[in-house]
Amino acid sequence: MDIESKITSAFAKLGQRNTEQRRIIFEKLIELGHTGEAFSAENFWQELRKTNPRIGRATIFRLIEKLEELKALERINFADGSHCFRICSCEGHHHHLTCTECRRIIELDYCIPEEQISAIQKQANFEIDGHSLTFFGRCEDCQKKDKQ
Repeated sequence: MDIESKITSAFAKLGQRNTEQRRIIFEKLIELGHTGEAFSAENFWQELRKTNPRIGRATIFRLIEKLEELKALERINFADGSHCFRICSCEGHHHHLTCTECRRIIELDYCIPEEQISAIQKQANFEIDGHSLTFFGRCEDCQKKDKQ
């Protein structure tokens, strides 16, 4: 599913009226999806307020939460405990590498082998329903800067 379809589908599932504010939010999400840019809820709200100062902060935060629940947005955690959101271009289950210096996010189309997940379940006597995995470290560009 392409980015526009992903967002369109999520907005349809929300079942809310198609207002001018929703259109502005929708268009900004599509733009961010195409650039792959990550954003915080606060920065997203501030950016939208530049063109539409009446958009409420709580409205944006609630919408982002709902879009995350619908899997239209992904929350990406950083080593410092902060997080951002992103419309990932990868289809299906995937993980992320996040740079602790420049905060670059790399999508990783790799998963822990099923036999390892089964071993974890057995060892911990825990029924795993799903998982999310983020690796923290330094990207290639930041490693090169350190060597110079």
